[in-house]
Amino acid sequence: MMSTEIETYHNVPCLGCGCLCDDLAVWVDESGEAQTSVDCAPGLAWFRDGLSRFQKSETAPDATIDGVSVSIANAIQASVERLRQSRAALFLGLSTLSVEAVSAAVGLADRLGGAIGLAASAASAAKLRAIQRFGSISATLGEIRDRADLIIYWGADPESTHPRHVERFARDPRRIIRVNDGSIVHDGKEETTFQVRPDRQAEVILCLRALTKGVTLSSERVEQATGCSLAELSKLANRITSCSHGVVFLGPMLETDPAAIEEMTRLVIELNHGRRFVCLGMGHAENQAGAEAALTWLGGAPMFLDYGIGHPRFLPGEATLDRIRRNEFDFLVHFGETQTWSDDSSLEGQIASHPSLWIGPKATLDEPRSNQRISIKSASLGVDEGGTVGRVDGVMLATRPFVRSERPNVQSILKAIQAGLEGEGASL
Repeated sequence: MMSTEIETYHNVPCLGCGCLCDDLAVWVDESGEAQTSVDCAPGLAWFRDGLSRFQKSETAPDATIDGVSVSIANAIQASVERLRQSRAALFLGLSTLSVEAVSAAVGLADRLGGAIGLAASAASAAKLRAIQRFGSISATLGEIRDRADLIIYWGADPESTHPRHVERFARDPRRIIRVNDGSIVHDGKEETTFQVRPDRQAEVILCLRALTKGVTLSSERVEQATGCSLAELSKLANRITSCSHGVVFLGPMLETDPAAIEEMTRLVIELNHGRRFVCLGMGHAENQAGAEAALTWLGGAPMFLDYGIGHPRFLPGEATLDRIRRNEFDFLVHFGETQTWSDDSSLEGQIASHPSLWIGPKATLDEPRSNQRISIKSASLGVDEGGTVGRVDGVMLATRPFVRSERPNVQSILKAIQAGLEGEGASL
């Protein structure tokens, strides 16, 4: 059993959301639960889940092959032997990895001629298409905190999803405007709220583009197209054009509308004539932003890369799960938590019928999904493993683990497999 020392750690980055707050103190109380120095439910839940994963898997084997306990060295050697026979390996679960581990995974996919990517949602695909077509204007959260005089939360509910967002980056409620469908309730008396219909967001933004350019619009046609009065939209447009440094944070309501995302991207670009205006998402838990950045640096696209012809190709509309459905893979490498695939029973059968390698803190604790599975228990990013992670604004930060353990990190496991494939000896 591994020796574990847990004490109070200060300035620990939290991966509970895209804010990556790094001013927390973390410790474990007498009941064995993680505690933090700030009042943030998502952050506390993230630390407790990470500690729970670590504690539950302490007695689990370090590695298994077809459900039988083996040494990590033997599991790595078996992985090398099976990967040598692969011609269409598929890599999943990158958002749970550090930037360094993602880079190692991309290197392995390149070596094998495999495919690698994040589970691309419709929102992620729509944002990427908008950036590719029109570009993107962004800023760091520090710049926004210090310089922005107008902050718009469009379809976002930061108090629920990112509780410290307003406190850390908006601060003054008088510069906040909230645009939503009326279902988000908050008690900001000094804030301004505009209500829009979710199915008319693209039309609303299109009218804002016209109004901010000084175009005269028909009040009747505006109300018919948007469901909002011209007076209300003019009021919002005036607030936008009167600022010197503005930002719009995109929430789930807007991210589900590809047309609205494109219109918002164009609006933000146009607003930079005479002022500084930027656009950012709210961010996601774990290290999705860092994984997207690493994929882009190394392969040219943040979502799905195919190295099957010797160089990276980005295939728009393609997704990693589509490869599984079409049976276009012969070996699966999965990182992090074991996925249930409960939304698609056909995926379960496809995965069980192929050899696979599962690497994660609970990889050897979960029941094997096939008799061709290799599992290796690894450290967990931000819990007992350090590494670089990306914030939603593209800033890279170093995580600081709050649990000490001897588990190998994912990067070292992948490097050992890479060395084995190159004939240098597969050992940590």
